[in-house]
Amino acid sequence: TLTDDNTVESIDETGGVAINDFFNEVAFHGDVVDPGAGGDTKKAVFTSEGLIAKEGDTLADGTTIVDDIDETGGVAINIFGDVAFHGDVVDPGAGTDTVRAVFTQDGLVAKEGDILPDGTILEEISEPGGVAINFSGDVAFHGRTGGVKAVFTQNGLIAKEGDLLSDGTTLGEIHNSG
Repeated sequence: TLTDDNTVESIDETGGVAINDFFNEVAFHGDVVDPGAGGDTKKAVFTSEGLIAKEGDTLADGTTIVDDIDETGGVAINIFGDVAFHGDVVDPGAGTDTVRAVFTQDGLVAKEGDILPDGTILEEISEPGGVAINFSGDVAFHGRTGGVKAVFTQNGLIAKEGDLLSDGTTLGEIHNSG
């Protein structure tokens, strides 16, 4: 039982761990006992301080409901304790269908089908590529746009296969297992 009174039923090593070096807070995936579901467990993201989110939760933005949590996407934590993770969210444009998404405990970062602030269409999110979060709360993740592999933040495209890099070389391939 963590300090927030949530019980960690199991820890999922598939999701890896991340550490906030400043406060020694660790983020990880697992299952939480859900008293509201008669003691059943739900997939969840935790820190060593407590529960960040579980399946079915409404996040801090008050509108985002986490339909599923995908541990294969890993977990990331920044110096302020902001945690980023992968999962699924209901797509209002598709009725009750869900799409892959990236979250923090504060809400939705981006979902498949979004047009990002720089005008890039986020065609696909790739969970195996993991997730990262920086000091400013920018979240980086892998996916596809224009049918090619790419790296994004919630603000837009960082780079995609075929891009001309600043040194004049062409970015030939992005490995999302890296």
